[in-house]
Amino acid sequence: MSFYKFVIALLLLLSISGLANADELFFYKYYEGNGKYNTYFFDRETNNSEQFHIGVVASKLFNRNFFIEHLKKKYYNIDKVDGIVSLGQSITQYTLSPKDKDRFKHVLWLRGRHLIKTEVYDIDDNLVIAYGKIDLSYGIENHMDVITSSPKVSNISRGNLHNFYKGFDHVRTKQLPENRYHLFFSDGLNGISIFIDEKPTKSVMNAKIVYGNMFLSKIINGVEYSAMGTLPYTALSEFIDKVGNSKADVYKELIDCSNSIDINTQGDR
Repeated sequence: MSFYKFVIALLLLLSISGLANADELFFYKYYEGNGKYNTYFFDRETNNSEQFHIGVVASKLFNRNFFIEHLKKKYYNIDKVDGIVSLGQSITQYTLSPKDKDRFKHVLWLRGRHLIKTEVYDIDDNLVIAYGKIDLSYGIENHMDVITSSPKVSNISRGNLHNFYKGFDHVRTKQLPENRYHLFFSDGLNGISIFIDEKPTKSVMNAKIVYGNMFLSKIINGVEYSAMGTLPYTALSEFIDKVGNSKADVYKELIDCSNSIDINTQGDR
């Protein structure tokens, strides 16, 4: 199996955490290149194999909350609109636009802190990902699940791993078989995965679009680094260079799984 296929299989495996409740219908739309989009609708009963894979990849995205406190505000312009009504529910919309063309724009619909719909746009303002939920029981009070609690925010700096690259903090590292690692970074909105293969079988740069995410891989000093996330290819390339050319002590920190943190206690904004 090529490392690219291994990465996709791994993401599918890591994402399996249960699909939607029976009273919710989810949609997931993504740009696949050449002007084409794919759109999927699914629920717990989905049995089509391709739709099921999309479902397990996306399921974690649907069952999460958004905390504006975690956003690296230095890098975004923030536009907030309250009082939007959708299916009888009051929605808040955030449009979070990057100040520089080094990460993607997000438009979020929230009920309390709970994400109802997300749209992601590239640096040319083209839609690349859209996903969300349709609550089929919106009129039932116990399905409103408005979340108002605030997360604990730690001000403890993590040295080399805090603000590792243009506001992106290292969040976690997973060790994979055969001297491979999965590193995840976030600026509180956009995320990027870096996969490290210390014994690659190919040596050609590879650029793809994977479920609306940009994917880029290249070799540095005999090690393959693959980056996937909601950043343009130029930023992915710079991110790979930052990881691949890190000093030995920083690189050791990056691949140390004990340095993973709880994303609800991220550092300074």
